[in-house]
Amino acid sequence: MPNPLPPADRKRYQTEFTQWAIGQGLLEIDQSYHRYVVSALDTLTDLESFLRDQSLMGHRKPNLANTWAVHEQFYAKLGQQSTKHEDESGYLRSLGHARNCLAHDSGTVTKIRMADGKSTMAVRWPGRDLINVDQSGNRSVLPLNRTYRVRKDDVGSQLVIQDVVREHNYSEGDRVSFSETDLSEIIFFYQILAMKIGAEMHRIAREKMAETRF
Repeated sequence: MPNPLPPADRKRYQTEFTQWAIGQGLLEIDQSYHRYVVSALDTLTDLESFLRDQSLMGHRKPNLANTWAVHEQFYAKLGQQSTKHEDESGYLRSLGHARNCLAHDSGTVTKIRMADGKSTMAVRWPGRDLINVDQSGNRSVLPLNRTYRVRKDDVGSQLVIQDVVREHNYSEGDRVSFSETDLSEIIFFYQILAMKIGAEMHRIAREKMAETRF
């Protein structure tokens, strides 16, 4: 970056830095979830070993699989593979490609990020729309990035939350970008995944303790 920064280039550098920072944030979130799931898998292995042999495993090889792969490994170990978990892994994989573009390629989509020989890179994650349904049944999606002000005409209408799948498609050379709303939904997605893993671990520990009567 030149110093001093030419005023004409300031906006471009601000945009690039913002997207780089978002990429680093996604990288931290993704790595944290990866470590959490790997820790859960290791705990399950230790629990099985202790109940079987009254001993714990010693040194184990690090799990170098991608985040979406360890997500699948966890539910496979529980025998709970489902279309829903496959969809979650797909979201994690697509977010991983976007994160790599932002963190390592200055936000630019390169051919290496296009999975399965496709000509575009799709980035997908679950989100929620806030929908206003008026008294005539007409539906309108309300913007999530600003305050919703109720008007007199809104009296008698209903607000509905609808689950949706966000999707951005990028071609080679495009620049990846996320809005504040996008980022908040992605963070919430990772949080929900972690909470579900935690709930499963509590359930398993409770069942094993009941079986062995510790």
